[in-house]
Amino acid sequence: MKRKSLILLVLVFSILFAPDTMIGKNTASSQLQNLFEDEWEFRLKENPLFATSYGDRRYNDQLSKVSVADHERRQAQARTFLKRLQAIDRNGLTSEEQLNYDIFERLKEIGIAESEFRTYLMPITNRSGFHTSFPEFHERIPLKTVEDYENYIARLNAFKTYAEEHIQLMQKGIQEGYVLPRIVLKGVEGSIEPHIVEDAKESLLFKPFEDFPEKIRKSNQKRLTQKGREAILHSVVPGYRAFLKFVTDEYLPSARSEIAASSLPNGRAFYEHRVRRFTTLDLSPQEIHDLGHVEVKRIRAEMEEIIQDVGFQGDFQEFIQFLRTDERFYVETPEALMQEVALVLKKMDGELPRLFKTLPRMSYGIKPVPDYIAPKTTTAY
Repeated sequence: MKRKSLILLVLVFSILFAPDTMIGKNTASSQLQNLFEDEWEFRLKENPLFATSYGDRRYNDQLSKVSVADHERRQAQARTFLKRLQAIDRNGLTSEEQLNYDIFERLKEIGIAESEFRTYLMPITNRSGFHTSFPEFHERIPLKTVEDYENYIARLNAFKTYAEEHIQLMQKGIQEGYVLPRIVLKGVEGSIEPHIVEDAKESLLFKPFEDFPEKIRKSNQKRLTQKGREAILHSVVPGYRAFLKFVTDEYLPSARSEIAASSLPNGRAFYEHRVRRFTTLDLSPQEIHDLGHVEVKRIRAEMEEIIQDVGFQGDFQEFIQFLRTDERFYVETPEALMQEVALVLKKMDGELPRLFKTLPRMSYGIKPVPDYIAPKTTTAY
């Protein structure tokens, strides 16, 4: 009896202290977890600004590589991740893991399809892209220590190459017919020109050097300010200047006269893909179009009811004109607009618990859209 107890005890300890290679290593759950961890590590490394925003400091001095070769390399890795996923026995997962499996699979398939349609050759829109996000990226990174500032300066110095890679990407897009419609690019220069400055202090990117944390010594502040000024004038400004020249001399003359996706290479198939991506439904573009007509008709009927309810004397078009022109619907200053928005948001906060069981713990704030992009931005933003 003692011998049996001793053997049982040995077996228990063998299981408890067995190396990872002996237990759980090849289960579906562990394979899925390992895949998620590998994909997450790859994503952080490939997108340093994304990594920084999530508190990973390993790549705080870097920007993403955006050449055609880099995009093709990422696409190949995405296929590898998808292949690894589909080799996992889904039936061996818990219900929660199966849901994660399905979401991951869908996101990877969508991303791969997106890359196959060469969308990365059109990396900007009329109001978004590297050229509009970079001037305020300092608001999304840590700037508390000397090292933080040196990392920030390293990224400023990397911008010229970053802009050149985007130019090369868009030149490839011109060659292959992947360009934006001309009409949406009207006034695009206005989002680039403000960052071409003679004095570094005029750049939005100089702002961190105007307000250092107290714990950074004055001597370091002076040194970092000088390095930041040089980075802005020798990297950021030349990068924006080169991008502006490319946009005006090459991209705008090559832009599409049509706005439809069908004018892109393999455009009809691309549009069908976009329908599946944004609706998650296997519907044709025509079915979506027909559904849109039904919804417009329904919404129009509700609008007509509102016009009657408020007792407006006039037809639909007159009511629209009234909404657009009556002074009661407008504020006189930007500050008043912020106050009105803040009031709406606070009213909304009081209603959310009635509509949602779980609310985010992180709060939110409001701020004006930057002047250099505001003209291209919708009001409902």
